[in-house]
Amino acid sequence: MASHQPDHQFLTINTPKDKAGADILVDVPKMTLEWKNVNMSVEVKNQVTKQLEEKRILQNVQGSASPGQLVVLMGPSGAGKSSMLDVISGRNKNFTGSVTVNGQKWTKQMNQYASYVMQDDVFYATLTVKEHLMFQAELRMGKTFNAVQREARVDYVINELGLTKCRDSQIGGVQDVRGLSGGERKRLSFATEILTNPSLLFVDEPTSGLDSFMAESVILQLQKLAREGRTVVATIHQPSSELFALFDQLYLLSGGRTIYNGKASEAVAYFSSQGLQCPTYMNPTDYFMRQIIVSTLSPMPQNASIGHGSRRRQDVQESHMETGANSPFSASAT
Repeated sequence: MASHQPDHQFLTINTPKDKAGADILVDVPKMTLEWKNVNMSVEVKNQVTKQLEEKRILQNVQGSASPGQLVVLMGPSGAGKSSMLDVISGRNKNFTGSVTVNGQKWTKQMNQYASYVMQDDVFYATLTVKEHLMFQAELRMGKTFNAVQREARVDYVINELGLTKCRDSQIGGVQDVRGLSGGERKRLSFATEILTNPSLLFVDEPTSGLDSFMAESVILQLQKLAREGRTVVATIHQPSSELFALFDQLYLLSGGRTIYNGKASEAVAYFSSQGLQCPTYMNPTDYFMRQIIVSTLSPMPQNASIGHGSRRRQDVQESHMETGANSPFSASAT
């Protein structure tokens, strides 16, 4: 990482408790994430032989995520999405290959620039939004910032994440405590993780359990965080066509292999070029998942059709099993 770049950059703003102003983190150091030739395996017990066998989770995957972009990892259940997110976020070191940030190998020191938002939101139900964030700010920023600076940062993040109306509301989530909506809880999770102004934001299934309106508001928030200069990578399950239109980059996985890696806006055209034409009124992500799942099934008779596409299921399966540049299912865009 370039040594001349400061770890933190500041802007003076006025706050009610400090008429002279307080320094809070605002600018985001730009960081490009790259992963190359990543392989990951685990040992599982064969239920028949009772012997341990190696199961490959990720197979020679590679790609990148740039500042200002929302990169979405997708794939069927068991495709390796969460495993890949853990690897490229530095949470799992049990893999071969390389993960770099701005061209340098990921180290423990780089963890200060990254935050990970888990799928399940865990909060103290009786705390208010601001109380929760003040508590988290003291834990995460206490050694570097004083109380006035921490509160200024909390107020800034509350406004940034659209939580102003519920800042003094209890979080809730238990039977006797009414609280935030699902979308507000997810935005509070984002707010918690960006207190320290991370350059890299990893998010696991942020729309899980949300209705379409709340899901869209969450993805719009992720898009906004990316536009501020962060590198945002998220796994998303079954997005609507409206959500798909908000993605910058799409990374499709199946069986631990890369199926598509490129601009989300070009994915439909790419699949079409491979003989897999998405119907006009069908959700593109539903269509992609259908073709990926079909390609993992047993070959059909020679005259069988895979449905909307012009290629037979056997052809798709054979092409799916190819690797490297010769695979028609391996697209890459920068």
